[in-house]
Amino acid sequence: MRYALYPGCALHGTSRDYGSSLLAACRALDIELETIPGWTCCGATPAHMVSDLLSVSLPAANLAKADAMGLDVLLPCAACYNRLAVARERLHAEPTLRAQVEQALGQPVAAAQKTLHPLSVIDSAEVARRVTRPLSRVRAVAYYGCLLTRPASVSIDANVVNPTVMDELMSACGVQMLDWPLKTECCGATLTMGRREAAVRLTARILQCAQAVGADCVVTACPLCQSNLDVRQDQVARLLGTPMNMPVVFFTEVLALALGVDAARLDLDRHIVSAVHLAGAR
Repeated sequence: MRYALYPGCALHGTSRDYGSSLLAACRALDIELETIPGWTCCGATPAHMVSDLLSVSLPAANLAKADAMGLDVLLPCAACYNRLAVARERLHAEPTLRAQVEQALGQPVAAAQKTLHPLSVIDSAEVARRVTRPLSRVRAVAYYGCLLTRPASVSIDANVVNPTVMDELMSACGVQMLDWPLKTECCGATLTMGRREAAVRLTARILQCAQAVGADCVVTACPLCQSNLDVRQDQVARLLGTPMNMPVVFFTEVLALALGVDAARLDLDRHIVSAVHLAGAR
């Protein structure tokens, strides 16, 4: 399998560990990734608050680059996935908008290639066959966040209320996946910029629930969710009046470890709450 990789801004900065573990896991699974040359920011969540045309044009510029490559687009970041998938859907459904976007960009945009998330591409059964280091001592909850199942038309899982695709992949890695009710709840995300107290309360609810069901860690696929849940734990501890020390890791880190990738290649030491011990959890 070969895909056009749209890394997005986070995988080159705050979520470099997501990028390194994704590349390592894909190599182990014989999935070829070719980075879209000259990719640009998708606008993430702020663009659509400023201009509807901008919110579609920014992703469309990258969709056009993928069209030129003739490859389906792989989008690891939940925000990037959401914006490009929604933009592609709208370009096909709204001809007037499409004409406006093409005029803004000065080029046609076929948006012919599929927009895919790694969780939709990586086959759990194939992973189970290739696992060399099952993480059977790890007890985890899968946290999908807001953007991977909303809107339903671009959801990575047919069940938008109780998605299981990440749970199944982690189970294939040997992880004990725990049931919990906050899989798709918002963590506060960009509220941290303007309403930090609200973001801390939302984050606290998620971390407290994960702790209550007995999880050793939270597994996610969203750079913003991972950062928020990881960085805010001191603030959460003060809010709750109880210690909070919950590792928040990317599913690709768990996947790469289970596939036998050397932990030294995975940037596990970049987490605020250490996740290095997962490398020895077998």
